Amino acid sequence: MNRISSTLRRFNKACRGNISVLTAFMLLPMFTAAGLAVDGARVMLLKYELQGAADAAALAVGTTFDTQEKLEALATSYVAQNFQLSGATVKSVNVQSTAESVKITANAEMKTYFMKLVRSEDISITAKTSVNRAGGGLMVAFVLDNTGSMWGALNGTTRIEALRSASLSLTSSIFNKDEETELRVSVVPYASMVNPGSVAPSIVDTTITDNFRIKDPQDRTGLDDDELEVLSYHATDKTQWKGCVYERLGDASFDDTPPATTKWEPLIWPIYNDNQYEVETSGSDLGEIDPDTVDPGGDRNSNHFTGPNVGCPTPITPLTGTRSEVVGALNAMTAWNRGGTFADIGMAWGIRTLSPGEPFTQSANYNDPKTGVAIWDSNRWRRAIVLMTDGDNTVYNAGNEGSRVQAGSESSDITGYGRLGEARMTSILGTSNSTTARNEVEDRLEDLCDEAKSQGITIYTVVFASSANTGTRQLYESCASDPGKYWFAPSADSLDNAFGAIGSELNKLRITR
Repeated sequence: MNRISSTLRRFNKACRGNISVLTAFMLLPMFTAAGLAVDGARVMLLKYELQGAADAAALAVGTTFDTQEKLEALATSYVAQNFQLSGATVKSVNVQSTAESVKITANAEMKTYFMKLVRSEDISITAKTSVNRAGGGLMVAFVLDNTGSMWGALNGTTRIEALRSASLSLTSSIFNKDEETELRVSVVPYASMVNPGSVAPSIVDTTITDNFRIKDPQDRTGLDDDELEVLSYHATDKTQWKGCVYERLGDASFDDTPPATTKWEPLIWPIYNDNQYEVETSGSDLGEIDPDTVDPGGDRNSNHFTGPNVGCPTPITPLTGTRSEVVGALNAMTAWNRGGTFADIGMAWGIRTLSPGEPFTQSANYNDPKTGVAIWDSNRWRRAIVLMTDGDNTVYNAGNEGSRVQAGSESSDITGYGRLGEARMTSILGTSNSTTARNEVEDRLEDLCDEAKSQGITIYTVVFASSANTGTRQLYESCASDPGKYWFAPSADSLDNAFGAIGSELNKLRITR
């Protein structure tokens, strides 16, 4: 017993072999940790390899324009070629492609060696990458203020002259030659109305004879309805209809409803108190307009203008790849007094010149020279609008400007929405109050800017007036696609700088290789 007791006491005091016992207990956690480290390293390698493969795919797709199916096939091929990690499998490759950028999302799974001891699932890794495209075809609408205030003096020139100069410089910066295959430009001069130009006769309702005839609501004896002259479309004859239109009612006043569904109405300013041109009442010229009494404006800063086309600007130039056509349209621009400023009408027509629907179908009828599809449908082609104003939106009333422009009962001049207080404008703007009408025009412009952005149109805005109120500046800044695409340009030099910067931005959107 004494020997046993002594042996137990010695065993209790012994320290040799403790490490072996502890090691035995630690072997499983140590092997597990080592295994997890191995799998963890493989996970990091998986992430690295997959990211590199996705980057390579994005660079390849970024220089290619094709169908979604072909782009995804190309991206999958590049990922497969650049991802060769044993025990891992690519599960999916997704491509998001626009004219501006390409985004690749790749997913892969890897079988684990040791992690399966603590979890049964394979490891899944996702890699994302994006690249900006080098460029593409470009369609752009110049939506430019041609209202009477553009006659304003500006350091030895006028605002309209400064606008012509800046616009011509912008045109020169984006056209490399007279005929371009990767560029289409439209010009939309606006005032209180817009002139669709040569397409106008095909989009108006010519059965509306009350608006298509010279008709005086006052008592003018000597003419009956059969003797009233029916005007015809003529772009240069100041006694005939020049092409301006009354805007349509409801949603059609700003959307792309085709004219086959809802037509416009010809805007002919009849003989009123504020528009006293003459119609012959006797002789062989019975019923014809006396051209000596017609002075439609566009040649000087005055509100003393008369005729069926007062305030009607130069016509829209649809999308064209010919520099000389754009230059001709810009050189023809001038300022048109009367009516006011309705930038929302200009913006609506600017969008119409880009969109594929009637009345301007150039983006549907011109095919991308590289892909063969219509440029509106081609993901190679980018869309842009340059919207410029020289002041606040306003409804104007000329009042008394002499014997032929006399103040009467009218609350405003005629505009693309008709007159303030009359049925057409009340229906479209919902008010007969001039301040509320201006606010509604601004709301409509804001909605149109949002609509353009939703169609993938990049918007550049310029306010060319030191007198524009804070609300106008904020409106145009919010209309721009981002704050860097808005310019406040109170001088001719700053307008040149703004248009120069826009030209540089537009060139970045085009292919240079």
